[in-house]
This record gives sequence, C-alpha cells and structure tokens, in this order.
Amino acid sequence: MANEDQLQQENYKYDVFLCFYGDDTRFNFTSTLHNALRLKRFKILIDEGAFKRGDCMFFGTFHRAMIESRISIVVFSKNFITSKASLEELTEIVDICNSRRDRLILPVFYDVDRSSIRHTDFTGREDTFQLRKWKSALCQVSDRRGYTFNRIYGGFEYELIENIVRTVEQRLPSRYNIFLSFSESTQYSFTNYLCDALDQEGFKTMRRDGKCQENVPFQSSEAIAKSKLSIIIFCENYANSMSRLDELVTILDSMKKKNQLVWPIFYKVEPTNIRHQKMSYAEAMTEHEKNLKNDLDVNEKVKKWRAALFEVANLKGWHLKFG
Repeated sequence: MANEDQLQQENYKYDVFLCFYGDDTRFNFTSTLHNALRLKRFKILIDEGAFKRGDCMFFGTFHRAMIESRISIVVFSKNFITSKASLEELTEIVDICNSRRDRLILPVFYDVDRSSIRHTDFTGREDTFQLRKWKSALCQVSDRRGYTFNRIYGGFEYELIENIVRTVEQRLPSRYNIFLSFSESTQYSFTNYLCDALDQEGFKTMRRDGKCQENVPFQSSEAIAKSKLSIIIFCENYANSMSRLDELVTILDSMKKKNQLVWPIFYKVEPTNIRHQKMSYAEAMTEHEKNLKNDLDVNEKVKKWRAALFEVANLKGWHLKFG
C-alpha cells in the first residue's frame, strides 16, 4: 500500500482515476463524486461514455491514465462483476499498483457487500488464467481500506462523498500548492487572471486574502511551507508593504532550506529597479527606514529585505512590460 500519509509525486498526470460500471452509477453516485473532486481542483479522468470499450483510442487513453494517476477509486456496484471491461480495468489497476508503491487504490462498495465482492462466484465460467486474475484482483482490492454504502441501512451519499474527497486530500502531496505573493494593485487584474488559469489546470493557489489587514497575516509562513512553488508578482509598489517584504524573506528561506521553487514575475517594473532598489523601490525602502527608526532591529530588517530583493531579482523569471 502507498504511504499512509502522502503519496509520492513523480510520474503522474492525473490525481484520480475513476473505475466504475457505467450503467449502475455513471449518472448518479459516480458523477456526483467526480464533480466533488473536480471542485477541489483535482485532475481526474473519467469514462464519460464517449468511446466504445473496444476502441483502440479508449484502450490507449485509459491505459495511460491508469498508469499516470496517483489514486484509483474503484466503485463496486451491483453489476460491476458482470462487466468484462470493468474487470479488465480493475486487474490492470491492481497490476500497476502492485508494481508501483506510490499508487493507491481506494475501493467503494456501493450498495454491495464487501465479502460478496471478495468471494465472487464465477460458477459456469471456464477456469482460465484471465478468470484467476479477476478473482485475485477482486480479492486484493476487497481487502484494502475503503468505504461502504448501503441505502438499506441508512446513511447519506453526500457524507460518503465528503469522506472520500477528504481522504484524497490527505493522501495527495502538496505539489499542487502554489503560493502567490503580490501587491493589492494587481489583485483584481493580473493576479486574478493568473489564479483563474492555475485553478483551471488543477493547481491549488494559496494567497493572502484581500480582506485581511496587512498587520493580520493569514499565516503566510505556514502557507509558504506547504507549497512547492512560490510565484512573486513584482510591480511598482510591491515593496511598499513591510509584511510583503517579510513574506519575500520567508519564501527565499524556504527555497534554500526546502528546495522550494521560486518564480518571479516582473509586472510593468524593471528587474534592475528591484535588484538595486531604484525608483519606487528606493522610495519604499527609505520610507520603511523612517517608520522603523525607533526599532532596535531596523538595520537588520532592512538589510534582509534589501538582500532578498537583490537575490530574487537575479532568479530566472518573466518580465511583462505590458499587460
């Protein structure tokens, strides 16, 4: 089984692959689960019925998706075991997960008993190698930790779906966490467009809430620590905020200690003005020194800010002169 805390993050394209028998759950439970995962910005491949199961395109697309997905959710339903295609899909998922310890199978027993899946009776079918593989796959997946739903004994589907989504969130690493550091002047323009684009691609953006007061941070240091990438959107007035400069120092510290990626974007501002604190950046630093004149650590603070600005301006990034 995959690591109990988080799955590794290499060699995947999708977060979740959904394996299910379409006639049973495509338009109810599975579609609702798919939507719940999608709203959490997970990248999912689901058979929406566009391909016929025998198509080469179907096999190629879904075979790659199984390999490139970190979690496979298998929805066992009443007629799942009657479908050769579903059983073949399950067998392939098991083979992939057995060969890769960074993959996880999460079974959902939807209106079926776990033991009935584990001990599926294939009486009447020839005892072939293929049949034995099906039995082995059913038994292995049934023994894994998962979820059971039975409407006869009560319970609500939405609670089950919430629990599944929570498990997926816990098991996936923070690769998709991107921290955004920016000035209020770009919040409702460039930064918003960038956030929307990242969200649509399945990334989870973490940023200071526009409603937060500058002296009441949203635990930015914790958000930065949980991220794999920090994007810094520099503009003319980025350095006007002392809390943003502290944020910048924390980002660079995380880059050095945790190997975090840092991408600067120079939005309508020259990198050299940031590197050598010229123009608006010189004005901002002078203003901070005045405001902190009674602070015993003023020299140390300003020195850190200046060093951070110099360092980040030397990183590879993007220079947007127009926007």
